[in-house]
Amino acid sequence: DTLSAYDSPSPTSAVKAISPYWLAAQPLSVTATATDLTDGVTAVELWYRFAADNATWGAWANFGTLNAAPWSWNFTFPDGDGYYELYTRASDAADNYESAPADADAICGYDTVNPTSSIDAISPYWQTSSPINLSAQGSDSLSGLAYLDAWYRFAPDNATWTAWIFIGSDPTAPYGGDFNFPNGNGYYEFYSRATDLAGNNEDIPATAGALCAFDSDLPMSNVDAITPYWHTTMPLTATATVTEALSGITYVEFWYSHSADNITFGAY
Repeated sequence: DTLSAYDSPSPTSAVKAISPYWLAAQPLSVTATATDLTDGVTAVELWYRFAADNATWGAWANFGTLNAAPWSWNFTFPDGDGYYELYTRASDAADNYESAPADADAICGYDTVNPTSSIDAISPYWQTSSPINLSAQGSDSLSGLAYLDAWYRFAPDNATWTAWIFIGSDPTAPYGGDFNFPNGNGYYEFYSRATDLAGNNEDIPATAGALCAFDSDLPMSNVDAITPYWHTTMPLTATATVTEALSGITYVEFWYSHSADNITFGAY
């Protein structure tokens, strides 16, 4: 005349692990598994909670309920940038309702803000030896820095510049390394660019963050010929010819040595 079924165990469900931990784009596809030993799962709820600092957590909130597999939600990080914990609760046809777990099934972080960085000023402007040490500073308000990239460009005349050239990446603070002026003597400009653990990249700056010039060639000077050789009055006006191709002359020294007999000369 009649029939019935008895089902007392609650169904079980769990959010699958989220990888990578730090994310910069939404929605995130959150998937779960759900099982029931008797009459089958009829609904799965996705619950989440949020913390701006990974310490002070808000209340658990229901993000959405699905009534059929696949158990997959497009999670939109409703509270913005910060830390998220997630779990699921399943129901079956007998209205058994899974208890909330003691701990979250899955965790992740959401970070959409670009990191920042800067190349430290180079002093003095004119450099005469190679390599020099480039150093940089970087910061990120949430996920943390993954690495800093450094770039340079070169001009032989301080006007005609090459394209920007990649120097290298540094994943560990303090950020920096040796730079050996690969294009030789001339003018150099530099900038840094940071990437955080969520994959956000700092915008390329509009202007260089640091600049310097490299001049390893010695200047040249010669005292011009003095005529006539013998002089009977003083002072004598002596002139010199000076050659410097790049950084320019800052001063010229004039040295002399004396002899009473044109044989034994004193020190210069």
